[in-house]
Amino acid sequence: MDEVKLKSALNTSFYLWVIKNDKISFQIREVHDFISYSKGGTIDVDLSQLSPEYLDKFYVTNPKKYADGFIKTLEQTVFQSLAAVKVDDYAFTYMFNYQNMSVTRKVNYYMLSKMI
Repeated sequence: MDEVKLKSALNTSFYLWVIKNDKISFQIREVHDFISYSKGGTIDVDLSQLSPEYLDKFYVTNPKKYADGFIKTLEQTVFQSLAAVKVDDYAFTYMFNYQNMSVTRKVNYYMLSKMI
């Protein structure tokens, strides 16, 4: 697997996902710093890029629930990126960081069907 291609595919997909998502895009200060893939399977989500109003409404009351929902909304984007670089399965660690708090989630993505 080509780690450079995977990183490029994911980060481009994340950027496009954010700017197309009206609920989040208008709440972010710096789109490029909000969500990014780094080497070793880590996807960092810098919640400090979001407005305080958004965080108070959606994150602060239940950080773990927010993280789970966020991962679910990214699922199609991640699968498309993996398919684009021909990766059938991959394990990611999502790191949701805000102030001194961090929520970590480990997610394995598998392609269950293939054309032969």
